[in-house]
Amino acid sequence: MELFRADANWDTLVRRALARIDGFGVRIIPGSVAGAELPIFALFLLGHVAVWTLYAWLSHNNLSSSADLSEAYAWGREFQLGYHKHPPLSAWVSAAWFAFMPRSDWAYFLLAALVVAIGYAGIWAVIGQFEKGSRRLAAVWALEFSPLYGFLAIRYNANSVLLMIWPWATWAFLRALRNPTMRNGLLLGVALAVAILAKYFSLVLIIGMVAAALVGKDRWRLMTSPAMAGVMIGGALALTPHLIWLVGADFAPLRYADDQTASSLGEFFGYLIKFPLAQLAYIMPILAVTALALPDPGRVAAMSLFAWTNADDDRRRVLALWAVPFLATIALGIATYSQLSTIWGMPLWFLTGWVVLSSPGVSARQVNTPRIAALVVLFWAVLIVIAPVANFVSSVFLPAQRANLPLKETAAAVTSAWHEATGGRPLRLVGGDDIFAPAMVFYSKDDPSWFDVENPAFTPWAGPARIARDGVAIVCPLQDRVCIEKTRAALGPDLREQQITTAKQTLWRRLTPHTVLMLMRLPETGAAPAR
Repeated sequence: MELFRADANWDTLVRRALARIDGFGVRIIPGSVAGAELPIFALFLLGHVAVWTLYAWLSHNNLSSSADLSEAYAWGREFQLGYHKHPPLSAWVSAAWFAFMPRSDWAYFLLAALVVAIGYAGIWAVIGQFEKGSRRLAAVWALEFSPLYGFLAIRYNANSVLLMIWPWATWAFLRALRNPTMRNGLLLGVALAVAILAKYFSLVLIIGMVAAALVGKDRWRLMTSPAMAGVMIGGALALTPHLIWLVGADFAPLRYADDQTASSLGEFFGYLIKFPLAQLAYIMPILAVTALALPDPGRVAAMSLFAWTNADDDRRRVLALWAVPFLATIALGIATYSQLSTIWGMPLWFLTGWVVLSSPGVSARQVNTPRIAALVVLFWAVLIVIAPVANFVSSVFLPAQRANLPLKETAAAVTSAWHEATGGRPLRLVGGDDIFAPAMVFYSKDDPSWFDVENPAFTPWAGPARIARDGVAIVCPLQDRVCIEKTRAALGPDLREQQITTAKQTLWRRLTPHTVLMLMRLPETGAAPAR
């Protein structure tokens, strides 16, 4: 092939490859997308949802690569105004989703992909307040290559939910900034309350908004407008029920966060170094793709993305919204001596594509949108191809890893053993370690509730009266002596114990068997089963 001629140098090969990609791109979308941006963007959202749902389903054998998924479902099954680790929104979303969707892996992966798609729509709306056209498409599409919006986002959790919420909260902020009415302020207040209900970490977004609002000659306009009263009223109304719960729960999520402090100075500095390096790794694919979308002069101009003096107020506000939350995260991590988890950075970078492509000196005409479209489609094709390969490697060469645990199979066996021991009574309460307990809640056909045997206060719906009435099954890995002994201590003598061994059958092979110990406190004789 001409592309691989022996006499071609590296630069020639790159140019020929890009020419082929450009040719493919113009067959996907025209060079000018005027009037067709919304349909094209809608097709992109559909493609994202379809591809990432399929990739996750084909590459994973269960949900255990991240216990957050089954944990969110287990929490949401019992509606509360808060939970011991996090505020309630991620659990509420999971519960609402599975109120009409089957409890299956593919349905959870579909939810995770939809969360990102809704976030993309919010980013589209944010950029639309500055510009319409192909550059807006490119700025969103470039995000698709970051692990934040794919490989990490398929693990639904309190961090990934922010990918959906922060862009829409930012849209509400810009709307209130441009037209500071009471109505727009109420909208912003509710949006920020929703962000807080997803994760308290959203405080750094609010800090970024304050910094952005103070940019420009009219810096006090929003702060002294009717919109600010609306923000306070809307936020207070939406947050008050959770705040009442928070006080009644002795600030459990805040105490959980306080427990995440570094154990030593060395560990603290390790997190402090690793966090920004991880964020750079997350945004590097976005920067690379946006660079490929620009001609050489445009790439030079993009180096001025941090320029402040030659930028207008809108550009400066975007820079503040992009950079200040990251800096605030570092500052809060230092102030609280915290373990700065790298995935806290998931929602920070949704404006990265726009920050690069709107740099001073870069015009919309310079942005090669068909090229990014072609790269997205090629990337999707690669994902579909490698998904079963990833599953094969995991199953054959790493059979003992957590992602291959027979969770669904164990849930079925535990439920069957409970029915046999109780004369067919439904399994209503389950517990165990952090992996098996929420997985039993998600996978058991009886749809039981979670009982935290180590910290019963974390599961207030499973009090002593309910345990006496319904009984409880605790599932501990056979080698986890801590789980087993704590269960025996918490539930008292005369427990019925039974070993259960199961194995997962994948497309490739039967995986390593895994044995758990099922410890049962049977329902009291004569107690009516819960319906």
